[in-house]
Amino acid sequence: MIVTRTRIARSRAVACWAAAGVATIAGAAAAQTLNTTQLYTTLEPSVWVVRTFDKDNLPLGQGSAVVVAADALATNCHVLRKAKRVEVTHRKVVLAATLELWDTARDLCQLRAPGTQAPAVALADDG
Repeated sequence: MIVTRTRIARSRAVACWAAAGVATIAGAAAAQTLNTTQLYTTLEPSVWVVRTFDKDNLPLGQGSAVVVAADALATNCHVLRKAKRVEVTHRKVVLAATLELWDTARDLCQLRAPGTQAPAVALADDG
């Protein structure tokens, strides 16, 4: 029962982080009326590519992730399905990543990638 409660608490945290990322994009654009170029420039450092590999280390799939905290990225769980190894990349940086939190009902997962040198997406004001 403790494992289930922990998993639920973790899944709620992942959902909050993902929602915060969406709110950030919409909030930043509305609050500062950023054009698309400015929005891209602001968010680009925090958006990484997720690559997955099978048991034979062959490419399995690819998706995206957003930096949500130090060494933590949010992605869609379906991107990680059947993966035996996961890495995140940005520009020429490639880092090993591991699954840390998951909420498959919402298709949201959090990866841990030590060494991620990128800003977490900033939260927009509630007002």
